[in-house]
Amino acid sequence: GGRVGDNIRLRGFSAAGDIYLDGMRDIAQYNRDLFNIDRVEVLRGSASMLFGRGSTGGIVSQVSKQPRLITEQEVNATVGTDGYTRLQGDFNFKLDDNAALRINAMATDGDGRGDNAGASTHRRGLALDYRLGIGTANEFAISYYHLHYNDKPDWGFQWLEGKPAPSPTNKYWYGLDSDFQNDKADILTLSHTHRWSDGSSLKTTARHGYYSRAMWATQSSFAAGTTGLNINPNTVVNRRTNAKSGEEHHTFLQTDYLTTTQWFGRKNSLLVGAEYALEKANRSTYPLLASAKPATTAGNPGSAGISGNLTERLATEFQARTLGIYLQDTIDIAPHWKLVGGLRLDNFKGDYERTGNTAPNNTPLSRSDTLLSKRVGVMFQPNEEVSYYASYG
Repeated sequence: GGRVGDNIRLRGFSAAGDIYLDGMRDIAQYNRDLFNIDRVEVLRGSASMLFGRGSTGGIVSQVSKQPRLITEQEVNATVGTDGYTRLQGDFNFKLDDNAALRINAMATDGDGRGDNAGASTHRRGLALDYRLGIGTANEFAISYYHLHYNDKPDWGFQWLEGKPAPSPTNKYWYGLDSDFQNDKADILTLSHTHRWSDGSSLKTTARHGYYSRAMWATQSSFAAGTTGLNINPNTVVNRRTNAKSGEEHHTFLQTDYLTTTQWFGRKNSLLVGAEYALEKANRSTYPLLASAKPATTAGNPGSAGISGNLTERLATEFQARTLGIYLQDTIDIAPHWKLVGGLRLDNFKGDYERTGNTAPNNTPLSRSDTLLSKRVGVMFQPNEEVSYYASYG
């Protein structure tokens, strides 16, 4: 019932701005899907030295499926209750000695819970990944990712007496048939990796993502005077509109140089990198939509749709530019022991236009920061599977 899109918390801190896809930021507001994900990694603790702004509680790193030098196909089908079906196809083609194409596709449909299940989800996804020069000195990759979901959202029930309301949401849905959530994500990624004979590598990646969302949902709550003791099937449930619309354009350019060297008789693993990010977003409202929806009862909710004027009005526009440079060194100081140290410098500038708001909250805002992040840590790794560490950042 909160922000649109995945809302993950790590160690009590929101990680909505700390989600990554293949090493680059994936911070747009959308509901992600795992159909093209090979694995999900979680890094707990302050990560600002590598990742810059945000990252107080940690980060969530998604690793996409990659084309491999083998031809194989896999199809999965899942069928469940409440009209649930999910079809996934994973098709990998070896095109040459060092080239491969991988296609992943997904279709998911499902109804909501309860006797009057009107909530539903309809997701479609497609991912195309091509790699050329696999295992050679120069590797190129291009990928396109598309996700679209057309849902009838279940936006939840307002709390009662400071805690979750004892509403029978396991049995009933309190939305309307006219509710909708229509969101899309399209991401194009290009990358080049150069490898030297000594094991060093330089990887440069460019990515542009376009994300859109439009939602008209129902927020339900018990009528005034309701307590946890007097709830019954005839208790009145009020319903109000929760509508959101917006677009995001994110462009990222990142380069990372990795190398290993010997300094003062110790092995040093060096990472030097830079990141440029340009984020543009706008938020719109539906000013002509009625704020209230027809009330119903707790034990017999009606879900007949209503009409509404879905004319949008631009409310706010946001643009941010970030430039970051970073350096990290991992030093082998003794068998099983390592020291880690690093610095990162970020320059951030954001401009916020809010002409769609009412005075005095309609004036432009801006902010600019230059921040230095630092970290030092020690690691004890007695074997391949176990690592103990302490760090300050």
